Amino acid sequence: MRSCVPGNRRRSTGFTLLEILIVVGIIGLLMAILFPVIGKVREQVRSMDCENNERKLYLACVQYAAANDNYLPWPTQISETATGAGQYGVWAMDQSLIANFKVGTLWPYISDTVEGRQRAVFCPSDVQESGRGGDGHSITFGVRNFSYSFNQLIRAQVYSASSSAPPGSSIKLSLVKTPSRKIMIYEEFGPNDATCWGPSDSDDFISGRHGGQNATLSDTAGLASKTSWRRIGQSNQCFFDGHVEPMKVDDYFRDTTTFGPLK
Repeated sequence: MRSCVPGNRRRSTGFTLLEILIVVGIIGLLMAILFPVIGKVREQVRSMDCENNERKLYLACVQYAAANDNYLPWPTQISETATGAGQYGVWAMDQSLIANFKVGTLWPYISDTVEGRQRAVFCPSDVQESGRGGDGHSITFGVRNFSYSFNQLIRAQVYSASSSAPPGSSIKLSLVKTPSRKIMIYEEFGPNDATCWGPSDSDDFISGRHGGQNATLSDTAGLASKTSWRRIGQSNQCFFDGHVEPMKVDDYFRDTTTFGPLK
């Protein structure tokens, strides 16, 4: 009688529990390394889109000036609506925080569509921080539809607090002194209209959207004392010569010489 000799068993091709745990650990380590890198790359792309927006706004201003005896379009304020003085400014204001994308002197130089105009004035990193302004610089809650503002002194030659500036009341681009050091277009913190009153004002500040330390507030108190925002946060500013450069919030507060275009 022949004895049965067992044959060689086929080895299992599956992973052992230890091997699976090792693979999971490696994947987790790679994700921990890659996620911060991906986040930084994504923010760099957003910042570049923001820079391109400001350049587009600057070129629109230059084209407007070329067609209007070198006069720049003047920045509009909250009360300047599509049926009033707003029709002569960069864009009309429907209300605080809300720009009108159909009425304004800059729109024909930016895009033929409302969607294109809105993309050009909204920073991809804008997380809708509350706007500031009005009586007592109170916070204005609500959804904004733009992220940038213009140097108020573009219209300051004839501006008076008691009346709206008349059409055409702006400075000439050719009269700006040291244009490479004077800011024309601001990436502003929670803008409520198209004007920025400069670093010495208690209302208008630049944002910190691209530095990872933007300020967020539920009230008006203590904004200028937010140290992490001031020291780390930064945003893009476009100068009167057309170049765009990042600026830390703290540097903006300290260097007030960037504001006066005619000085």
